[in-house]
Amino acid sequence: MGGTKNEARAKNVCMTLAEAGYVAVSIDYRLGDGAWPTNLFDCKNAVRFLRANAAKYRLDPNRIAVAGGSAGGHLALMVALTAGQRELEPMGAATPYPGVSSAVRCVINMYGVTNVLTRRATDPKGNPTAARPISESAIKVYGANSPDTPVFRLASPVTHVAKDSVPMLTLHGAADTTVDRAQAEELARVARERGARHELIILEGVGHTFDLQTWSKKPLPRDLRPVVLEFLAQQMGR
Repeated sequence: MGGTKNEARAKNVCMTLAEAGYVAVSIDYRLGDGAWPTNLFDCKNAVRFLRANAAKYRLDPNRIAVAGGSAGGHLALMVALTAGQRELEPMGAATPYPGVSSAVRCVINMYGVTNVLTRRATDPKGNPTAARPISESAIKVYGANSPDTPVFRLASPVTHVAKDSVPMLTLHGAADTTVDRAQAEELARVARERGARHELIILEGVGHTFDLQTWSKKPLPRDLRPVVLEFLAQQMGR
């Protein structure tokens, strides 16, 4: 519903990556009513753009990763888990880069929704409680008629997890009252059941919208910069 590529969190993450030698890009995508699936296509077109312009920007087209926070985390997972799925790839007029792959090597998910159908409300400390109905605003974003529309399953990353999925790293706060931590735990469980590679880190006492060092202007209980850089080194260095 909102957000911009110029936000402080994006700057924190991108500067961390750039200082480590990576080409770091922050993008905007379609927001608001009817955004789906254009928002996903925007993200996939960004990957295609980088691949199509690899020589210009001096990057390796075979070593592209994707990351995001909150709604961006959800979309990052969808990019990483659905490469090549025709109904979820921009085609025709929806892409300036026909024939260019949107595949990535790995994904970093920061407190994103992993199953649109199983979100839960929380108490003030972030403990998941009752089921959280799909909101009217979400129904409008996905262009749906009701919560029973199949689009919500299609748009849930857990639907697409498979044994051969790219490696995933999830970072989530235990005290998150916006996206309940059970979303991260569900992705971890599904990945384990299907043999996919997934690492989950839960940060105690931390809520929504943290960057790699701080949340709510306070230091995180664990500096996430080494975690992210080690994950990328393992997945991108081969």
